[in-house]
Amino acid sequence: MEHSSSGEAGKKNLFQLAWPIFADMSLRVLTGTVNIFMVSQLSALYVASMTPGNQLFSLSIVIFNFIGIGTCVVIAQMLGSGEFRNIKKIIHCAFGFNIVLGTAVLLAVLIFSGQILDLMQIDREIRDGAGTYMLILAFSLVPEACGICAASVLRAYGRTKEAMYSSLTANIITVISNLLLLFGFFGLPMLGLAGAAISVVLGRLASLLMILYFYRKRVGIKLRLGFMFRVNTGFIRRILRIGLPAAGENLAWNFQFMVATAFIASMGNYELATHTYYFQTICMFMMLFAVSIGSATEIMVAFHIGAGNYELVYRRLIRSLKIGLAGSLIIATIMACGFSGMLLDLFSNHSPQVAELAAPLILLSVMMEPGRAFNVIVINSLRAANDASFPMIMAILSMWCVAVPLEYFLGISMQMGLLGVWIAFTCDEWIRGISMYFRWKTRIWQRKSMNVSRETMLRQV
Repeated sequence: MEHSSSGEAGKKNLFQLAWPIFADMSLRVLTGTVNIFMVSQLSALYVASMTPGNQLFSLSIVIFNFIGIGTCVVIAQMLGSGEFRNIKKIIHCAFGFNIVLGTAVLLAVLIFSGQILDLMQIDREIRDGAGTYMLILAFSLVPEACGICAASVLRAYGRTKEAMYSSLTANIITVISNLLLLFGFFGLPMLGLAGAAISVVLGRLASLLMILYFYRKRVGIKLRLGFMFRVNTGFIRRILRIGLPAAGENLAWNFQFMVATAFIASMGNYELATHTYYFQTICMFMMLFAVSIGSATEIMVAFHIGAGNYELVYRRLIRSLKIGLAGSLIIATIMACGFSGMLLDLFSNHSPQVAELAAPLILLSVMMEPGRAFNVIVINSLRAANDASFPMIMAILSMWCVAVPLEYFLGISMQMGLLGVWIAFTCDEWIRGISMYFRWKTRIWQRKSMNVSRETMLRQV
């Protein structure tokens, strides 16, 4: 039963893999969006108070995801090459690693929450609420770390719908819990931000139970706690060869985003609230199309790299990139034509300050999103083709030598405020996007994949 679905990733087309990923990520974004919407009915400053916790949660997801990314790529390559016998060991290594990481991050937040708030320059007016929200939210980290592993394994097998169902479960539980704990329905006490954080924790726990059920049903490999903490350096190295550069790239982005948020926090609470509204609702929604195309392409590329179909891999990326660029441009244009304004009015209780600050950001997104599509789609394929280091190096150079200095120069020195920071984001996306495309055209990834294939064969001899 374990490998009855081993050919799914190779048999399914881009659409069959991508649409459940799109739905899954939309539902994940919706979890945060639902929280922001419900909290915004109480106070715009409450929304600003959620920013440190939400950013910490996003950063933690990046940390856990580097194991998930490496696991998904390695398993898909093994399925493509017919290397079935080591998959069970890879899965147990991944779960054990992420459980340790999740516990470590949870303890770090519990011990250093005050220092984190200081680092992000959180205003005294919202500090207490921000601290409470962040501390409670931290208890969702270990369940999320485990859920990411299970979802990554399922995706490697071409089973992308199951993660979507687990995210739907999380949303239902989060909404119901918010009604009970945030607003105090049925006579329960109104817990405010604490209630919103508890709702997320309950939602993530329910999501974990659902994804583990699907993992057991679709993959059929039993998880044994004792096996998770047996150190196998060969398999860990294989996961980390893909996952660590992905983590480096994503951490570089998240840390520079935290620096940008600190710049924005120094501009005022309405700038910070607008930044949160725009990123968590409008921006996240617009990037989902490209991310889903990139993730689906990554699965297909990894499978065919394992099978040695390099010419097919090259053409697959080019086709996916054309689809991603066109779709991202269309979605951003539709949002800029008025739909974004309606969403912001809904979420910000028709705040004139938020509407004024967000209007130029929405127009800027028409330029930004195609650049982001370059990044997401090509970077995912480079990782799947064993060329993971170049995206990390370019990320560090572009973000910290271009984006962060530009954020400060345009946003603070030139007094362009929030718009200046987001112009810097746009420049970074296009610089990295173009460089990723030319890297793919060199076919260096093909030589790297051939070397990895030879190493694997030698180890098996």
